[in-house]
Amino acid sequence: MSPQRIRTITWVALTLLASAVAAVPTAPELRRLFPREADLFAPRPGLARLALPPEVLKDCRPDLSDLRVFDRQDREIPFLVDSGIDVDEVREVKQTVAARILDVEREQSADGSATSERYEITAPPAPSEEGLWDLVVDTSRPEFVRTVTVSAIRADGVSVPLIEQAPLFRLRNAPGRLRVTLPSVAAERLSVTVAGSEGFLLEPTFRFENVRRLEGGARLVAPLEELSRSSMGGQTVIELARPSGLVPDLVRVTTSTPSFRRSLTVWDLGPVARAVQIGAGTVTRVAVREGVEETEVRVNPARGERLRVVIGDQGSPPLADLKLSAVVRQPTLMFFLTAADAERPAGVLRFGGGRVDRPRYDLAALLPPQRLLSGQPAEIAARLHDPREFAEARLGSIRANALFDRTPALAFAMRPGAKIDAGAFLYRRALRVTPSPDGLARLRLRAADLARTRADLGDVRVVDGEARQWPYLLARDTGADWVGLAIESRQHDHGETRYTFKLPEAPLRADEVVVEIEAPFFHRPYRLVSLDANGRESTLARGQLVRSARDPSPAVITTTTVPVYGLALVVEDGDDAPLPVSSARARIPVADLFVAAPAGQYFLLLGNADEQAPHYELAAVRDVVLAVSSSAVAAGAVEKNPAYNLRARLATGERPKQLVQQAVLWIVLALAVGVLTLVTVRLVRRGSEETKDG
Repeated sequence: MSPQRIRTITWVALTLLASAVAAVPTAPELRRLFPREADLFAPRPGLARLALPPEVLKDCRPDLSDLRVFDRQDREIPFLVDSGIDVDEVREVKQTVAARILDVEREQSADGSATSERYEITAPPAPSEEGLWDLVVDTSRPEFVRTVTVSAIRADGVSVPLIEQAPLFRLRNAPGRLRVTLPSVAAERLSVTVAGSEGFLLEPTFRFENVRRLEGGARLVAPLEELSRSSMGGQTVIELARPSGLVPDLVRVTTSTPSFRRSLTVWDLGPVARAVQIGAGTVTRVAVREGVEETEVRVNPARGERLRVVIGDQGSPPLADLKLSAVVRQPTLMFFLTAADAERPAGVLRFGGGRVDRPRYDLAALLPPQRLLSGQPAEIAARLHDPREFAEARLGSIRANALFDRTPALAFAMRPGAKIDAGAFLYRRALRVTPSPDGLARLRLRAADLARTRADLGDVRVVDGEARQWPYLLARDTGADWVGLAIESRQHDHGETRYTFKLPEAPLRADEVVVEIEAPFFHRPYRLVSLDANGRESTLARGQLVRSARDPSPAVITTTTVPVYGLALVVEDGDDAPLPVSSARARIPVADLFVAAPAGQYFLLLGNADEQAPHYELAAVRDVVLAVSSSAVAAGAVEKNPAYNLRARLATGERPKQLVQQAVLWIVLALAVGVLTLVTVRLVRRGSEETKDG
């Protein structure tokens, strides 16, 4: 297929946008759903490409669903998104052109062993734009060995040698060679001679193939905002904010430390799921004359609002001047402009807000996801990545959209629920809610809260000053709190030491205990034991405390998140001295509450063991709620609920079973004591009367 025909196919495919633009009516309501906008400039009408800058990506969803292009008349313009090529991906386009046989000459030696086949075939298209062509030989013979000689025949009949006796073969159970790369030369025909000594003819067919690698496009390096940093146990742990539109392919480390080699793991802290590891690797720098370094780690797509990066320092000091950045592919929009000039905007790009679904333009099929494309898809993809086909569009200054409807996206859900008796809850926290522009607020339930609630968190309520419930969505295991465990006592007896810890809160639900031991080497059996509410002891975990001389990291004990009221570590010392345990800490998985409520003062109520778990309509639109932005709730300390009283608990609609059972038990006991007292008095009187009669 000629380059001109390829160009025509691509142009026709994308010119369909012109008719699509005319068919899209003015959408005044659509314009009001995006909080940000920027004028769009292009030097000429027709096909245009716009590389999206980081300032746009940060305000969009990862899939760019909340982004639209409008023309001068505020009509929606369909567009195609080229997301670029992944770090590890190789995307190639393959063009195939059949070679027509014009003339054939076949010769065979007298004994039939040597053969020579000469074919005159049509030449491939000029290679100036498409790169060099391969001549591919195809035959039905399962095995053969030949040489191939190729010459170009110019228009004046002069033959120009191109390839001299190149090997050509196909063998069983071995890779074959069925193609040769032709040098760049202008010709009308090719002469191809296939020679061998196997006593049979190949009678091949021929085709030309051209395979080109597509460029991956530009990459952006966006600094990530650091939310917190801690160094403990030979690790540096950093939590980072991730704008929703930035989906890193790589996480890059910047530091002034001249030489280092550290492990690095990256975790995605999603809003509704436990932390998920999305990348791991080693970052290295060697300060030699040329400089050798590898400071990037490949990561899978992130979905949460935060990232956690853990750097293994071991015994080395933390990296100096440490900063982390996201390396992302720069998406590009492709669209058709019916009017454009350098003097005034050709349209408007509006974006952000997360209030619209992804558009379903038919243009998406023009860039199929396959790594190796052939036929018409390959031809179109090649043109879509050719900068000569497009005018480079640019954006003006980003501004607020004056048409934006500032009604919160979750306004439909911002209404109170049923009233409850706040006096039936033991604890409360004062809350100051300032929701995000979308109407959503996020409250982190920390260790102090979880110690005062049931394991299922069913006795948690958010209420206003009138004791009306405000519905919430619960997201479990969205992070963790670390709490210190003071060593209350050490007891050594019969070759083992018991380290009893003082809990900061009870009950405590930890999934990991980290023990700092000031000894360079140890290898001892241990048991981690707990006490329940009744003082009964059970084993949570057992194993070996191990440290080698090369690894000074603390001992980590993984356990189950059952409520414990006491915690102790029992170490079997044998004939060795007790281990110098200096400190310990526990990791407490925490949860988030997402509340759709207007700004104001609220209370978090905790601690009602007999309360049924709530059921809110908000759960039916969970995906919608959690897709919008949220702001953190300012919360006071946990305190005893001043409104709490036993009468309030007994006056609730459903009387707490435990209190009723206790009341019944005391009544039965009182009656039993009364009956026994009466029987005893009667027996004593009867005995006295019998004594007198005697």
